[in-house]
Amino acid sequence: MRILICPFALALTSFIVLTTSPQAGAAIPTANLFAHHDAAVDAYNNAAKKNSETPVPALDGANVVEWWDQARDNVATSGLLGNQIVQSAAGPQWKANAINGLPAIKWDLTAATYGGLVGIDNLDGTDDFGTDLDTNNISYFIVFKQNVPVTDFRYLMMFDLHSSGGNENTFGTRYVAGNRETFVRDSSNVEQIISHDATSTLDTWQLISVVWDGDAGTLSEYINGQLTTSLNTAANTNTLTAFRFRYGADRGNGNSSRFQGEIAEGLIYNASLSNADREAVEQELLAKYQLLQHPGDANGDGLVNLSDLQILGDNWQSTTATWAQADFTGDGIVNLADLQILGDNWGFGAGPDVSFDEALADVLIPEPASLALLGISVVTLLRRRMVR
Repeated sequence: MRILICPFALALTSFIVLTTSPQAGAAIPTANLFAHHDAAVDAYNNAAKKNSETPVPALDGANVVEWWDQARDNVATSGLLGNQIVQSAAGPQWKANAINGLPAIKWDLTAATYGGLVGIDNLDGTDDFGTDLDTNNISYFIVFKQNVPVTDFRYLMMFDLHSSGGNENTFGTRYVAGNRETFVRDSSNVEQIISHDATSTLDTWQLISVVWDGDAGTLSEYINGQLTTSLNTAANTNTLTAFRFRYGADRGNGNSSRFQGEIAEGLIYNASLSNADREAVEQELLAKYQLLQHPGDANGDGLVNLSDLQILGDNWQSTTATWAQADFTGDGIVNLADLQILGDNWGFGAGPDVSFDEALADVLIPEPASLALLGISVVTLLRRRMVR
């Protein structure tokens, strides 16, 4: 059975560059994607959409005034674009090269005026999304790090699921007294909390995934794709008619509630995602930000197997590749050095269906003349067997 495409074999045996475009190891599910914010895309230093101005990209150290949504950014309704994130000129800072060469948005205790990034619904110009979201079924993913310890409540993400004021019917993730808390607060202002010590992960980039199923009454939290706690809560029987959200602050957006750290990317889904969809998002983000790197694991699933070999083949001799595109050396090029690394780690995490020898033999059927061109060192590489 041929697993990889023939051009890959041809490229390895005669140095022909593949014509296929570089591809990532996984795709983020788009069904029910409500909002997607990436610090590397559409973070601006002016109120471009709000005031119909020419966008001014946020440069290193500049305040982020608008952070545009990638999920609905190109969806026009009555001439208006989708939801966005908006904040005044006192917004947090854009930081270049924050995480493995990618940018992030930073909140800092030394700048007390930094505000949270508040979701603004461009369909009516307010921060109230009405019934745009199923407020009983929400999933969110945030690539972040907490920079300094805090004693009071500091909010990474806050969802406000009502319009009557007060703190009831909210949920999100916050830091307080050395702990990370993912919580849900009911209409009686009673909280149920997933709490974990966060002192060991201070100044460490992480991916948090939270799935809230208010219909079933479950709240689940994952860090770097691993379940920390699944909490049984009372099913939400309230009629919730409004929805607001913000990164980096609570609903009041006061100085004392603002997050002290950095956010590189966030996604919000209008659903309590299945395990398969949640894992697809996590694999893409973990690989993109190199949060759980193991040499040879391009797609971030914790395994080194045929899927990673396929990714390497799809991106063979790319000169602008990332880890998720099988550049394991960090030089931007996918070549024999990366294949060597993949072979050295073949079978990591769980034994694949075939050995590395068998996979390569099925992919690579070099003719004698081609082998002569490659040289004995490459032949040795291609016959390397790792038993794990």
